[in-house]
Amino acid sequence: MKLFTDFGVRALLATIGGLGFYTIVVYVLMTVPLDVAQIIAIIGLAQAPWMLALGFYFGTQIQK
Repeated sequence: MKLFTDFGVRALLATIGGLGFYTIVVYVLMTVPLDVAQIIAIIGLAQAPWMLALGFYFGTQIQK
């Protein structure tokens, strides 16, 4: 699996950034009173950057 065999600086920075982003999202979901539609919208918007980062990481080829 590419993640375990080629875990480089890019993957580390993406992981740290993703965890920081999701920490903020979870904090907002826990502290701000929201209805179900707003929660679904926030979670949907939060998935887009993470999926983009994963697609970029696993879609790139290493030049040898």
